[in-house]
Amino acid sequence: MNTTPIEGAIYINGKFVGKGYYKGEHIVGNYTISFGEYEGYYTPDDKVIEVRAGETVYVEGVYRKKQKYTVKIVSDKEGADIYIEGVGWRKSPFECQFYENTTLNIIFGNVTEGLMCYIPEKGKMEVKVDANKTINMHYKKGPTATLKIKTVSISDEREEINAKIYIKVGGQIVHEARGFCSVECCIYLNPVIEFGPSPEVYEEGKPKYRCKTGRIIIGDLKEGEVREIEGEYERIKYPPTASILYPKDGALMSPDEFIEVSGMGNDVDGHISEYLWGIDGKLEGRGKDLKIPPKDIGEHTITLTVVDDDGLTGEDNIVIYVYPEPEISIRLEPSVIRVSENFSERAKLVLTIDTLLREPPTVVDIQEIECDDGLVIEGEENIRTSVRISEGLPETREAYVSAPNMPAGSYSIKLKGYYWVEGNPERRRSIESNEVILHVETRGPSQTPTKGTPGFETMLALIGTIIVYFVRKK
Repeated sequence: MNTTPIEGAIYINGKFVGKGYYKGEHIVGNYTISFGEYEGYYTPDDKVIEVRAGETVYVEGVYRKKQKYTVKIVSDKEGADIYIEGVGWRKSPFECQFYENTTLNIIFGNVTEGLMCYIPEKGKMEVKVDANKTINMHYKKGPTATLKIKTVSISDEREEINAKIYIKVGGQIVHEARGFCSVECCIYLNPVIEFGPSPEVYEEGKPKYRCKTGRIIIGDLKEGEVREIEGEYERIKYPPTASILYPKDGALMSPDEFIEVSGMGNDVDGHISEYLWGIDGKLEGRGKDLKIPPKDIGEHTITLTVVDDDGLTGEDNIVIYVYPEPEISIRLEPSVIRVSENFSERAKLVLTIDTLLREPPTVVDIQEIECDDGLVIEGEENIRTSVRISEGLPETREAYVSAPNMPAGSYSIKLKGYYWVEGNPERRRSIESNEVILHVETRGPSQTPTKGTPGFETMLALIGTIIVYFVRKK
């Protein structure tokens, strides 16, 4: 018989002496030689031999190969966890080959499906491999309890609210409902109940209620028990909002000017019960619209506080600047000029700018000179240059006005522009000067029709012209 060496363990009188092959010296006597297990093979029987003096003895442990069989392990719950000793965890169904006479220790885990837990009828089994076979494990539903869950508002009536209900197992949502639900649940699962926001909302999408309970962990259910659970919601009290409509933030006011204020409030969960106006922290009056007496020169903070029917408040603030309006005046020197077809006298246009405010300085910017068509203003850029008024004398600027080829008459001149406190050009206010009238008289033989009623000097000039005409004719 052909034999193949195998690294099986060798024992003499129960003492391990080597693997596969052993050569050693022993005294005369009886010895028990045995061979250890070798994977996939049958272990040879123990051999008892007697050794005589000087004798060499050959002993062979002849192993016979074991047969392999296919074992299929399944459960009637798909995906059940199976633990096979020496192999590890597997999922049902599992199929593998094992040597004959191998002992399999098999453990089946519980199966969770949603709110149910299924338990194997036998938690553990021992199988000796002797043929191709299929091992089947049956499951039964685990012990259950009933959960009755609803969402309610915390009030005397505890009215029901149609809010979201989530039931989680292992962090995963396994059941979802709204307002109320009644479900059967395995007592082993320790479900977590979470409550979402109420679908009832105020304007602007703000929720009407918030959940006070939030999250409940159920860990002490008993088989057959009916547990009632409430998610408690409380009404959200939103503070109102206030808006100052007038004056605008950064507005300029005069020290002798009453401050007219107007505002509005909004409350998504009720109504506004009171409007309170204050300046620099001092209460000035009540109402949506109010007229506040003039304030001292400087920067002032206006505050509107609205109160709702829950006693909550909202606030809006703006800053205004109270500064005296600069004085700008213009005059003509002289106020009457004469013109002809190719000649015009000029009048000096004098601009004077002054202000009571010295610190911080005031900036005046004349942006427009309004005058009747035909008037010519020389040095207009002098007047339209920004002026910084601070300590010292008032500022004076000059230009000249002429009216070439203009008919006799009276013509208007006026200045318009803006002023602001230095450093705040975006917070400006309009300003305008007084109006001056330039009187134009014509002279010479080519006198043109007058505009308006002729003046005294014009009549004298006309009479003189007539006298000269008659004298020359004679």
